Amino acid sequence: MVQRHQFARYEVHGGELKLQRFQKHADSPAHQIAARAFSKGVGKEGAECTEPSLLDDDGGAPSFLEWKQVLHEPKLHAVNSVAATGKCRMMRWCITTAHRRALKQKMRDALCISIQQDMRGNRFLLRLRCVTDSLEILTGTIGLKKHAGSVQAPGSDGLREATMSCIKAFCCKEVPPNYGGLRVKNPDREPELDLQFCHMLCGRIEAFAADSAADEQLAARELQGGLLAGPAVPRLQEELTQFLSSLKSFLKSCVVEFMEKQHSIAKIITFKPAIKQLYEDFRAKLPDAPCGKDLRYAPQRYASESVTLLRICISFEAVLATLSCVPDVRSASSDEGAACLHTLQWLDTEKCLQLGMLGGRLWKSSAWWRLRTRTKRISSSSRFTWSTSGRSWASSLLKACACKFLV
Repeated sequence: MVQRHQFARYEVHGGELKLQRFQKHADSPAHQIAARAFSKGVGKEGAECTEPSLLDDDGGAPSFLEWKQVLHEPKLHAVNSVAATGKCRMMRWCITTAHRRALKQKMRDALCISIQQDMRGNRFLLRLRCVTDSLEILTGTIGLKKHAGSVQAPGSDGLREATMSCIKAFCCKEVPPNYGGLRVKNPDREPELDLQFCHMLCGRIEAFAADSAADEQLAARELQGGLLAGPAVPRLQEELTQFLSSLKSFLKSCVVEFMEKQHSIAKIITFKPAIKQLYEDFRAKLPDAPCGKDLRYAPQRYASESVTLLRICISFEAVLATLSCVPDVRSASSDEGAACLHTLQWLDTEKCLQLGMLGGRLWKSSAWWRLRTRTKRISSSSRFTWSTSGRSWASSLLKACACKFLV
């Protein structure tokens, strides 16, 4: 037997409800009076429904002031002047669902979407920002996921899975909160996913913002090849906006060989004081030695790879001399010596020539940039020369990095 207080506490399960009971109760005068009183209607069949006790304001739907009190309540508990905890939670869910549904409706007309992610400890937050065809800017939260990282999916794998799970949960149809028997949790049935809306959202994502942690940047690069590939852009714009290691196979191999592999020359110079001093001695003999004092390699910062590759190209002679001396200093059988010998074997005449040409282009563009900052006046011929040479990768890299990291 279902009691009245079970309905008030949301403790009624599906097995306790029978269709015959609802049909029998719907035909009763008490149900009709209660229905008209709840909807603030005035009954016409009898005078019983017009009594003030039946049409009291407390028996109807929540008023605007009650919704406002629940919305501005800082704690997720009961609001004494409105209702108990269960009803207040349901009212908060209704407000959140209405806001998210309105945001989804406007996002269908979005021209471009950008997402921003951040992770602190084991909590993962994903936000969005989009602009519509009427130039209306919308901001919102896609999802907050707890325990984003796990032993099965650590690092970038966990961040990638957390990003996609938040997007898919955002695109699913809303379900009421599970408490007090309001909704029976069925693990075999997942929330229904709106595939059309999900593909539309992922296809219009043009910007992805994250901090400089290596795991988050690696997860962003891995997401580019999947559902978050984004719209097609011109080739030149794509090369200017993507990370430098994904532009050319040669640059990618240089980044792996000089920096990312275990016991690379950048790691040895950065973390071994004796090898660092040896590199500085070789660098001091170069004609432009004051340009850079070290490689500035920091694996925890994503942008440090471009800085390190830039300085390796400039001081390539000193790096090559350090590679030749490390096997003698550390012995060829050591891990550092074997890694340096492998790098020397990998460097052939063509790779050395390409690195030398990049270094020469860096010095010329650096001198041009210093001249521009010193005079602040550019002739039309130099402007034409810069726009023509800017189509190559080396000039594009220098335009972004020369003034920032060489001066």
